[in-house]
Amino acid sequence: MPGGIPRQQSGSAAPAGGPAVFEQLAREWEARGATVPGRPDPLWERLITYAHFQRETDATLRSLRLDGAEPTPDPLPAPQPARPRWTRA
Repeated sequence: MPGGIPRQQSGSAAPAGGPAVFEQLAREWEARGATVPGRPDPLWERLITYAHFQRETDATLRSLRLDGAEPTPDPLPAPQPARPRWTRA
């Protein structure tokens, strides 16, 4: 099979204990919340939802105070115009 990905031939036997070992590992990985090859990733599915996007956008706007919150007063006083150090006599 030049240049291709090797595939299991139909009718050939799977390695001894292959699928059972994978199923056991898959159950352990899912219990830990890890990604399992060939199965949907629950974290990714949650992150790509519109509800998650909306929560993150709202949190960002709140932290940037772009949601209409009143600005806080400037802690520094306004600069005074410069006065000359001396006057003419």
